[in-house]
Amino acid sequence: RHGEHVLAFGAREPGGSHPVFVARWTADDFRRGDLRVPEWWCGPARGWVADADPACRPAPVLDGGQTEFTVHRDGPSGVWLETQTVGFGAARLALRAARHPCGPWSAPVVAYEPPETALPRVMVYAGKAHPHLAGADLVLTYATNSFEFGDLFRDDALYYPRFVRLSRAAR
Repeated sequence: RHGEHVLAFGAREPGGSHPVFVARWTADDFRRGDLRVPEWWCGPARGWVADADPACRPAPVLDGGQTEFTVHRDGPSGVWLETQTVGFGAARLALRAARHPCGPWSAPVVAYEPPETALPRVMVYAGKAHPHLAGADLVLTYATNSFEFGDLFRDDALYYPRFVRLSRAAR
């Protein structure tokens, strides 16, 4: 939630640099489940534009996103944080920061290198933050998988979410 609106972020698929776009609804519309007409961020010159406007050309708020990520406002600092994995396969967890949900966003900064990146055929993905969880300044999760389907039957440690405690000093 940002002011009187609820925001939704999503990356364009397939291929390319995975630009991330943001849409919003009024909190009242969202509460009623009326998501028919979002407003899209169309860049600093146009601002928020209703989806029904034929001139609406959503502008990406950042490039290099992933299909699974989170965006939240950090309570103590008020800064917006985007959490994702960077890389493909042996990926790392990274954070970006912005003063406004529409940017400008910082470059991704690696916050954690999962030990599974050293395993053969590993896939680390779905990096997310969970600011509502206790136990650290910020709790992150990621998932693991293998490029070899048979590994899932041979290694029961694969295909489970992993939790990471991140301290403010590490950010």
